[in-house]
Amino acid sequence: MKPTPIKTAIICSDPNLRNHLAELARHRGHQVIALPSADLCPIHRRLQDCCSQSAPCCDILIVDFDRLWDQGFDFLQAQMSAGCRASIANKGCITIKPPGRAAELITARARELGCAVFSKPDSLAELPAWLEECEQRLNEEMVG
Repeated sequence: MKPTPIKTAIICSDPNLRNHLAELARHRGHQVIALPSADLCPIHRRLQDCCSQSAPCCDILIVDFDRLWDQGFDFLQAQMSAGCRASIANKGCITIKPPGRAAELITARARELGCAVFSKPDSLAELPAWLEECEQRLNEEMVG
């Protein structure tokens, strides 16, 4: 029996970056849905207070709220609070690297949530290694 492909959702308003991220995931054998906004998520649209799905909509989620990194974290926090079935460890937020103390605040907020954070363009090269970590976690969940 062929294993089920990993489902990766990419939410990114920049079409070039969105396509790049989608290709990166597809190259790894992932089934990809790439969207310009989070509007398909009922939690994001505030249509529901809790997640109605019995299984995760995706295995890996990458969000890029452009320069509004706090919105990306707020989106992930809202998903967690609403009982999103996808593991926060397999969610990553991409942001433009801010100057000075703001970078420390971003790192602290990501650590608090338990998600990954990538600054563009500096740490985008770290995405393949992070995807591999996500894949390993997902494989361990299936075995365990």
